[in-house]
Amino acid sequence: MFFEGAEKKVEIAVDPAFGSLRRFVDRWPEVVAKANAAILSTLRNDHCDAYLLSESSLFVMDRSLVMITCGATSLIDAVEEILGFVPLEAVRLLMYERKNEHNPDAQPSSFEDDVARLRGRVAGEVRRFGEETGNRVFLFHYSNAHQPPEQDMTLEILMHGLSARARKAFAMATFPRINREIGVDRLIDGFAVDDHLFDPIGYSLNAIRGREYYTIHVTPQEGCSYASFETNHVFNGDLQQTIERVLRVFRPQSAALVFFKKRGRELDFGRSPDYALDRQVEIASCGYDICFRNIRLAKPDDGADPDQP
Repeated sequence: MFFEGAEKKVEIAVDPAFGSLRRFVDRWPEVVAKANAAILSTLRNDHCDAYLLSESSLFVMDRSLVMITCGATSLIDAVEEILGFVPLEAVRLLMYERKNEHNPDAQPSSFEDDVARLRGRVAGEVRRFGEETGNRVFLFHYSNAHQPPEQDMTLEILMHGLSARARKAFAMATFPRINREIGVDRLIDGFAVDDHLFDPIGYSLNAIRGREYYTIHVTPQEGCSYASFETNHVFNGDLQQTIERVLRVFRPQSAALVFFKKRGRELDFGRSPDYALDRQVEIASCGYDICFRNIRLAKPDDGADPDQP
């Protein structure tokens, strides 16, 4: 059974004078429905509302939101719905991102289509990361005097070709097994967790702690297996350990690592002993350094799912 795990993502930050985005609690079901998804459950604390979706996740903080969707969703429709009640003059940052898909012809739109609609509203720029034949990430960004906080950072690990062990674990998953044997609820300590097993197959997790979140989405089907991990955790000496911990769980044939950090802040991926570096790109825009690495398993596992990004 084919499912498109590769995701689309939007991040929006607003002017403090606009007030809290969390006050629009009645709007988020409409926003999610525009993307052809639904809210399954909600996890809240004093700083963040984390919505687990039928296709990925939505995180709403006072000054920013992150929405991620997979499958054949239409995230661009959700973005336009948001901009219907969040006026452009209040938007300080808009970043729209897509990963290259297994089957792009089955998508309701292309990245270029989505950018054309965004440019009907804002004058943003496009960046492309990766090689034509490997993992690629496409980014549209718009900034209106956006100044990232000192500790503002986001790590994405976008993984194709999961190991046979990981596919089996998630295909036969139960909540006790996921928590006890796989340990995805402990990738970063101290987070409250909300997760969901899909019928007949698939897994999603949202986790929050204060202003920080991490999220995991797993498509374990053979031939199109994919998993993603994303967090805005403030790394302080534990960046490389977290990357290695995630890679050990999924043992993908390849992965795209994308790291956003405030411009000039000294943080680096380091290197994983099991993965070869294909390419690294660093650019600065919207007040961020955006670091990209396309990595490949040095010695592919026997029985690993074919890598087909």
